[in-house]
Amino acid sequence: MWELQPRTIIELGSYQGGSGLWFADNMSVLCDNAGEVHSFDLYTKCVHENATKHPLLTFHQIDLSDATNFDENLLARLPHPWLVIDDAHVQIFSIFSYLNTFMTHGDYYVIEDNPVQVNKEIIDGFQLIEESGFLIDTYYTDAFGINVTCAPNAWLRKS
Repeated sequence: MWELQPRTIIELGSYQGGSGLWFADNMSVLCDNAGEVHSFDLYTKCVHENATKHPLLTFHQIDLSDATNFDENLLARLPHPWLVIDDAHVQIFSIFSYLNTFMTHGDYYVIEDNPVQVNKEIIDGFQLIEESGFLIDTYYTDAFGINVTCAPNAWLRKS
């Protein structure tokens, strides 16, 4: 976060809000200009009340099975650079494709815990990523050894 200096963090998958709270706390300490953290999940009633109190963190109830459920006005106004963390595992590539239309050069998209099982959807999805102008940032994926991360080959920087 110190190096990326994101102005917006978009988290897909909130659960109890712990990681969103962690992102907001770290952003407030490590970023020169603390921005906004937006966390999206279908079940926002699972979010712990302490997480809802952080001034940089907003939770949004949304069904991620359809990318068009995002508020386009919200996405259009969010400051860049973005750090998008997909930990919801719902319609990974359609969400990626949709959010890509709002992303700019230097924004990051991280697909956490991406499936190890390679199938046609995964192959087609990574082809989509490449065609969308994203590059794997091996500085982050290989910092502790080749793909020693929860997001192997999935720290993606828009070029």
